[in-house]
Amino acid sequence: FCLSEITTRKGNSFFFIDPFGYTQFKMNDIRKIMILPKTEILLTFMLDFIRRFLSSRKESLASFDNNLEANDYFNLANIDSIDSIWEQAYLREETLRLFRNKTNVKYLYTFGMLPNKTLVKYYLIHFANKITAQKVIKDTLWVHNSIDHSCMFEYGIYGFGFRTPD
Repeated sequence: FCLSEITTRKGNSFFFIDPFGYTQFKMNDIRKIMILPKTEILLTFMLDFIRRFLSSRKESLASFDNNLEANDYFNLANIDSIDSIWEQAYLREETLRLFRNKTNVKYLYTFGMLPNKTLVKYYLIHFANKITAQKVIKDTLWVHNSIDHSCMFEYGIYGFGFRTPD
């Protein structure tokens, strides 16, 4: 892990974390990164992590909870309507609540990545402790947003984002 080198260097740091499943990173890793000054994280977070967790909650709770400390989160999720706009909104908000509470990061921002016009598959979650960092990422993602407003409202997509190939 490169945190000691970054601490010595004392410059700006940007981490892009693209885990292969929720077992590939821990909430504590994010906390360690975010205590460094001038640091940001962009995390790809696949909603299928949550779907898989919810579909076999009792069997996978220990692993999910150990890594993401999520034992009191996603309790109101309904696996039968997981792709509805209301359920997607709940999953997004609960994911943000989890990261906000467990990392104590000041600013979180999400941007959806959609394989079709109706379903968010991934969220890009930006972590920052400086408002300037959040403004820059919002401006950048807004400029490169590939979902127009009419598509967002017509198809009930929750949030802005990028169209992605399946």
